[in-house]
Amino acid sequence: MFIYSLTLEQYHSICDWNLGKHRRFDLSASTTVSLGAVFHCPSDPLEDSVEIAFLPSAEAPRLGEWTTLERGTGKVMPNGWTRFQSGDVIDNALYLSFTIFPDRHTWLSQANHIFRRLHLFNFEDYVIVDVIFFFLDILETTKNPPAGFLFLCPKEDFLTGSASFCWPACPAYWSLDPSGIDRLSSGDATQLGFPTLELTTEAMGDYWDDGVYEGLSQFHQAKGFDPYSQDIARHLGLPLFQLSSEVEAPFAYGMSIIENRQSNQVGSDGEDSDADIDSDCNSPDTQDCEPEYLLISACDASDPDVDAVTMPNEEEVHHPLSGYDGSEYREESNCGNQKMFAPPRSLNALMSIQLVSFLFLGLSWVYDHVSVSFV
Repeated sequence: MFIYSLTLEQYHSICDWNLGKHRRFDLSASTTVSLGAVFHCPSDPLEDSVEIAFLPSAEAPRLGEWTTLERGTGKVMPNGWTRFQSGDVIDNALYLSFTIFPDRHTWLSQANHIFRRLHLFNFEDYVIVDVIFFFLDILETTKNPPAGFLFLCPKEDFLTGSASFCWPACPAYWSLDPSGIDRLSSGDATQLGFPTLELTTEAMGDYWDDGVYEGLSQFHQAKGFDPYSQDIARHLGLPLFQLSSEVEAPFAYGMSIIENRQSNQVGSDGEDSDADIDSDCNSPDTQDCEPEYLLISACDASDPDVDAVTMPNEEEVHHPLSGYDGSEYREESNCGNQKMFAPPRSLNALMSIQLVSFLFLGLSWVYDHVSVSFV
């Protein structure tokens, strides 16, 4: 009775607001990141996170401004570049953030389809991204640089698609000229005592554990839908996720073993319900760029032996933002322990408990709604 009393949207909202968890994780600085995309966040901190699915029709993001960790802002020049006084940024960091309003409804309506399509387990390792941070760390210097300026590229230079981003070829340079017309080469900047710059990328989003996805599967089935198809999303008029081109390599190994385990859950006709995925299923916005090379060629073509901007090492980098400090997410930044897990049918008991919780939440909502109506 409880299942039939809830709509699909109401159930998805309960899963979103009451059962979703936040996670923040590092990405390679050469990675192109799509807002609204789903990433595999591995347990090994040295292993890169990989995009597994994306929304071709992702909404236009909100673009932030270059900001210091203390929330200081620079002067935006007529050409769109942002200028900071060197004394305000040395031994500091600046960042740009790109955000979309999270639409968990779209993901929860078809998450089990994507997982089945890719034969995935351990679902809590998959995060849907709604915020991207690009950090520019200004390292300490042993010299005393002269008074100068750091110029940072326009935020639009990060765009590689409607909602995808990558470090541009030349994100920053030093200058003694307040107009920024006379750029210092990396060699000259180093000789004068200006520090080197380091690029890092972080993403933040939500994830759910295996029990939530099992509950979605049972709820969708009870509503008369194939839980491993995109029929629910089509029924609700939602955009459809597509597989990313990067998923082929990391998930190819051992696919036949996992496929055998999954085959018992496929329909009796032996056909998997994934024919509606685009056969091409390649994202036009997920090609990795090469900032380490491009920065040298674009910012300092005359001095190819000295890096104006360097790539980070393998150590984890976290930045305590005052607005997005991420403290509640850092405990989960290692993404938990990786283990293979196929939800057993014994989870029905767990789902019964979960449904009772949903019933309590639903009745509380009805009570509040009726109380407000009488008032």
